Amino acid sequence: NVGKQPKKPRPKPDGSKECFERLAEVVGTIRILERLSDRGAKHVDTAVDILTTSQTTRESKVYQTFLHDILRQAGRGLVVLCAASLGKQRVVQLSESDRAGLVRHVKDNKAVLHCPLLESLAGDFQVP
Repeated sequence: NVGKQPKKPRPKPDGSKECFERLAEVVGTIRILERLSDRGAKHVDTAVDILTTSQTTRESKVYQTFLHDILRQAGRGLVVLCAASLGKQRVVQLSESDRAGLVRHVKDNKAVLHCPLLESLAGDFQVP
């Protein structure tokens, strides 16, 4: 290994930027198809269950807190969008600061991300 340069650590990708793009992509699809994908619907079911029951695992508590933040800052329709677009694993894998940035992005872009169908879906899925 003599003469080899030590590898520089690669910068960690900005997970929240990828999530922003995913939100925009999924809301566009929802506007066109006027429905959630099967996977998106499963993610929303999971999110509603986590929002409405006591959680014991770290991952579920982190996701529950994120969902409550979205609910409080942006409303039920955008809880549906975040859950359907991102799911629990993607949100939990973000750093705490990236999750906070994601909440801020959703709050700041409510008007762009919102569509009436999301509110209807929130009722259908019984988002609290």
